[in-house]
Amino acid sequence: MSGGSLYRRASFLLDSLGKEVFSPIVTLIERPHLKRAPASSWYDDEGVATRDRDVVKEGVLRGYFLGKLFRAQARNEDDRQAGGNHNLILEGGKLDLPGLIRTMGRGLLVTD
Repeated sequence: MSGGSLYRRASFLLDSLGKEVFSPIVTLIERPHLKRAPASSWYDDEGVATRDRDVVKEGVLRGYFLGKLFRAQARNEDDRQAGGNHNLILEGGKLDLPGLIRTMGRGLLVTD
C-alpha cells in the first residue's frame, strides 16, 4: 500500500484502488487523532494535516499510503496522507471466537 512499492510495481495491490481485494468482512480504518494512542498525530511526516479515513472498507481498497512524490507520479490527489500510517484499526466482525470456530468447519486454531 506504500508509494514506493506501487512505484516499483512491487505490490499485489497495484491498480487495485476501488476494487475488492479482501474478503467483504475486512475493514481497515485509520484514526490519527485518537487521544493517547501511540501513533496519533495532527500532521504527517510531510506536514500535511491527517484525517480519519477508510483504507479498506468491506474488502474494497479505498486508499494507499503515498508521499507527495509518489502521489504526483500516480496522479492521485485524493489520497493526501503521507508519512506512514497513524493508528490503523482492523475492525472486528460480528462473531466472537466460539462463533468463528462453529462456522469454521474443519480447521486449525493456533493460540500460541
